[in-house]
Amino acid sequence: DLSDGHYNSTSLSVGLGTNALASENVTAARYNTATGYGALFTNTTGYSNTASGWKASYLNTTGYNNTASGSYALYANTTGYYNTATGYGALRNNTTGYNNTATGYQALNINTTGVQNTASGYMALFANTTGGYNVVSGYRAMRYNTTGYNNTASGYQALYKNTTGYSNTATGSSALYSNTASNSSAFG
Repeated sequence: DLSDGHYNSTSLSVGLGTNALASENVTAARYNTATGYGALFTNTTGYSNTASGWKASYLNTTGYNNTASGSYALYANTTGYYNTATGYGALRNNTTGYNNTATGYQALNINTTGVQNTASGYMALFANTTGGYNVVSGYRAMRYNTTGYNNTASGYQALYKNTTGYSNTATGSSALYSNTASNSSAFG
């Protein structure tokens, strides 16, 4: 049943699902695609966004060039831009952060204003709030990081307990697992 779908020839936006693109200002917003219940629900003037999933990019208002795929992906984003969230709850609490990429269940979930982070893996960089320039790959890698920045973690629970440390490099399963300092390196 496609009865809840709509296309707007002015904004060139497409919505499919109850309340998808419900608040769009058709004279200002452009090129948005929303599929799923409440996808891009509060989008007013944001443009070139793609949201697919239950309440994906639900609170977006003016953010642009974002891609959200999965239930609650980029849910709280309001003005953030150039973000990509793939997976349930990926970048869920992001509000104004930009240039972030989160792939995996709840990756970068608590991020609010952190910028230019890349997190790939189940709960990777989960607790990050304002930390930036982190590159993380692995199951729960940098799970507790909040404000740490310029870190690289690759492997199962690498830099797991880091909260505010910066400029760390951890490669391998549980590398620098308990580290909370800065400028540390571990391989293997």
